[in-house]
Amino acid sequence: MPLKLHEHQGFQHGPWVDATPYVHLEDAVTAIGQNNTTLLISKPIDLGNKSVTVPREVSLQFVNNGRIIVKKQESLKVLGAIEAYASQIFEGDGEIDVSEALVPF
Repeated sequence: MPLKLHEHQGFQHGPWVDATPYVHLEDAVTAIGQNNTTLLISKPIDLGNKSVTVPREVSLQFVNNGRIIVKKQESLKVLGAIEAYASQIFEGDGEIDVSEALVPF
């Protein structure tokens, strides 16, 4: 799927990409690559039965009911920024590592 970049509109840094067209988080992260981009997550998205690392260049912004589902036997490591309102953004029994993520206050 071609990457559809949008102009910066108050997000963390760089252009932004809507995660909605992607079936799994890995698909969106792979499409973005190492570009400074914010991934807008507005609905639940899963990892696709894989372990996924979100690179430092990719910021995650959660809105509405957006969350990442991490099932048992899956793992998620976030190195980029996380921006969200006070709501649940992760779900499931898998391993989630945000110890190196950038969390703006």
